[in-house]
Amino acid sequence: WEFLFGRFRHGCQWFCLVVFSRGLFLSLVSIFTDAAIQIVIMQIILVTFHTMTCTQRPWRTRIMDFFDRALISPALIMTLVVAPFFVDDTNTKFIVYMSFVA
Repeated sequence: WEFLFGRFRHGCQWFCLVVFSRGLFLSLVSIFTDAAIQIVIMQIILVTFHTMTCTQRPWRTRIMDFFDRALISPALIMTLVVAPFFVDDTNTKFIVYMSFVA
């Protein structure tokens, strides 16, 4: 069981479920056909897991906590700032509004 729980500090072994569910939820975003809905759902997923990582600091070493936050932050910034410009749908007001709400 070392491959599952060995990466996390004592008391945060449950965080392996969070890491697996983050990957699962991000891959399930492609089920939705509307690009606006995909962007909003991806924003919600990334903000939720980024908040959990920042508050719990689950990794065994501090440098791993830093790298996890440093790798999620650009994806979060891209979905918040850049992604709404790549949608050709007519409901761009909805995307811009939800980008700032999420």
